[in-house]
Amino acid sequence: MSEYKLISADSHIVEPPDMYTSRFAPSLRDRAPRMERRKTPTGREYDAWMLNGTQVGTLGAVMQAGQRFEDPSQIDFLGLWEDVRKGAYNADAMLAENEEDGIWGSVLQPSQGLFWYRIPDSELLTEICRVYNDWIADFCKANPRRLKGIGMLNLDDPDAGAKELERCVKMGLVGSFIPVSPRPDKPYSSPVYDRFWATAEAHKHPLLLHIATPRDGVPANEFTMDVTQMT
Repeated sequence: MSEYKLISADSHIVEPPDMYTSRFAPSLRDRAPRMERRKTPTGREYDAWMLNGTQVGTLGAVMQAGQRFEDPSQIDFLGLWEDVRKGAYNADAMLAENEEDGIWGSVLQPSQGLFWYRIPDSELLTEICRVYNDWIADFCKANPRRLKGIGMLNLDDPDAGAKELERCVKMGLVGSFIPVSPRPDKPYSSPVYDRFWATAEAHKHPLLLHIATPRDGVPANEFTMDVTQMT
């Protein structure tokens, strides 16, 4: 009997500060998300993701390893980049930490990336997805057998989403996120997605839906997929 291998099926990387600014297309780079050091009114420093001058995310929540969540008052949503464990953004360090924890392999998902689905700028979201997909594919090259990446897809244009899915497959990604709710004018039961669903099925490429990833304009507590119309 072969030895049982422990797999972490829900690991999250932490996006490095220069992920977007270093990889965005030159024509869009001035609009790329960037990390900035800020201060609270009491003077505490923290790092935040900024988009068009607006704070859209902080690091603290992804640094709560071992912290129970029953008492929200105990969760610190502020943090500094230098305090993020190296294994969250460096593949060799992740593999070493997995060995220490007895984990053979990890399925890797984004962290801040999931919250970008709420931004209204579709062109910007598409570029964010492309950059993340390139980055996570490069990350997994450190050990393709033990690190498996999950991509991100923007489905505002379903046919473009199908093409990006095919690119994810070619890069070795084993699944992709789609918004938990699409824009209201394009419910997932619409035939405009037929090519996209067929592409995912043809490649046996799993599609993931994550809490708090509604597309812009959809309240976070609404879910617009009508599975009864998808047969």
